[in-house]
Amino acid sequence: MPLVKFKAHQSRCCLGGKMTKFQKLREDVSNRVESERKYWDFLYNIIQEFGGNFSQYLGLESNQAIDENGNPIGIIKVGRLNDGQFEQCAYWLHDKDGKNLTFYLCLNLPGEDTMQREVALIDKVILGKPDIFGNIVNLRTSPMLYEVPCEIKDGKVDLTPFFDALYQDISSRLDIHSL
Repeated sequence: MPLVKFKAHQSRCCLGGKMTKFQKLREDVSNRVESERKYWDFLYNIIQEFGGNFSQYLGLESNQAIDENGNPIGIIKVGRLNDGQFEQCAYWLHDKDGKNLTFYLCLNLPGEDTMQREVALIDKVILGKPDIFGNIVNLRTSPMLYEVPCEIKDGKVDLTPFFDALYQDISSRLDIHSL
């Protein structure tokens, strides 16, 4: 079968002013590709802003602490696991799982009176597909057994309900009374 070459603008694109079935398929593919791009860009944007938004939620003046060697470390880091080790990475390198994005949240909790890091928590976060109306996006972490719906307002996701649940989950895991 011979290969078909496409020109950017074909003068005989329509039969009687109507789009051919082939042209309709091409348009559908273009629309699908654009829709997919917008979808993933929306989820990637949430990841890109996640650390800063969580830092603000926690009331941190700075997202930096000093480690035991006197080097600055991020208190909140977003990344992925590579061979079982946490690493920060560009937001577009996070794993896709169906229509979900997965990323890891590393929370370094330095002691108040020491420069030594006392606790580091690494949680897998699953950022789920928005609902069919585009009003809600669901998030959950691996320790949580439920999804937390977060409302989409003016194209931005209000992560406060997820941050509330995450804070409660972390607090319960750090509860010294349960030791």
